[in-house]
Amino acid sequence: MFIGRFLAAIPILAVAGSLVKKKKVPVTSGTLPTYTPLFIFWLIVRSSDCRRTELLPGIVAGPIGEFLN
Repeated sequence: MFIGRFLAAIPILAVAGSLVKKKKVPVTSGTLPTYTPLFIFWLIVRSSDCRRTELLPGIVAGPIGEFLN
């Protein structure tokens, strides 16, 4: 377990190191600032979309299972 924990951390640290080396992108009209209410709105909408797609199969399978039973 000790070895497996550290083997999983190596690729994560490699990705973090490569992200640190990336150059910053200058702010233009095409960038979405993360401190605006629009960004927070889209973050909440996308998070709820992902959550709905996780729960939908279970919600649909319940009534179908009862009908077939």
